[in-house]
Amino acid sequence: METFPMLCGYYRFHGTLLDDAVLPESKGSIFRNTFGLALRHVVCAMKQKDCAGCILDRRCLYPLLFSSPPPANHHLLPPFPKGKIRSTTIPSPFVIEPPETTGTSFRREDPFDFGLILFGRSNEHILHFIQTFEEMGRLGIGRRMEKGRSRFVVASVVAGDEIIWHGRERSLREGDFAEDLRAGLLADAEKALSSPVTAVTVHLVSPLVGIAGSSREDVLSFPVLVQSILGRILTLNRTYGKGQLSLDAPGLISRAAGVRVMKSSLRRRGEERPGRRPDSSAHSGRVVGEVTYEGPLGEFLPYLRFCERTHLGRETAWGAGKIRVHSVQP
Repeated sequence: METFPMLCGYYRFHGTLLDDAVLPESKGSIFRNTFGLALRHVVCAMKQKDCAGCILDRRCLYPLLFSSPPPANHHLLPPFPKGKIRSTTIPSPFVIEPPETTGTSFRREDPFDFGLILFGRSNEHILHFIQTFEEMGRLGIGRRMEKGRSRFVVASVVAGDEIIWHGRERSLREGDFAEDLRAGLLADAEKALSSPVTAVTVHLVSPLVGIAGSSREDVLSFPVLVQSILGRILTLNRTYGKGQLSLDAPGLISRAAGVRVMKSSLRRRGEERPGRRPDSSAHSGRVVGEVTYEGPLGEFLPYLRFCERTHLGRETAWGAGKIRVHSVQP
């Protein structure tokens, strides 16, 4: 049987602050506020304020990242499996993993490290991403200080265990730095059928946005989590992979009902936006904390591990939805 890859690259950026800095507790906003501007400085050849009507829109990286079109054969692909698969939007081709620290005060020469995940052909543009983060460093980040915002430099970029770019040499090492998530998922799913895992703890490293249950008592039941995980997997495969990924979505969701919450410290960290009424729906606020599930969990572990690597939920481009999974065997 012919298999098709779903490529995913993991890159670690090691930087150094050039100035004292005051940064927010949640570092994702640093990138949300500056990344797009820096990217335009790097890739925009026409220097237009509006991308609409630009003659280079089909070749430019900016619309590729921020207006990701569905795959060319999207209308020919079969529909999602029947079952409550929630995520059907086009996922961002990149995920920035901000520094995990919640500290806000930093000194000159402190490290400023962060991660980057790229899906599909976005991996071909890793050099443009490096140049964009360099431009961010020149523009400055965080609170405006006496001499402007705080600058940083990118010292090196690592993929796997190898340095692929060094600030002093300023050259990208040749090679294919992406791996096939699809092949790994299928192999792990087959092995997991006989796995004896009976308890799993899911730690939310960054807030989980837009997938929680509708009631305070049902912050993140396992069926809700599984629905969202399958949605993430299927939409990533549709957009950045090739071919249909056969998953027993209805069966997985049905069997997820046999898993219960054993212990939970999850809580909503609501962020009400101006002009919006307070709301307890799945799309309001953010969920933080950790939860331990108990039950026949073996077959679900590969899907949890998949989203451990790709993030989950909404606003993943800016680091939301990062999870860590710890399994317990009898």
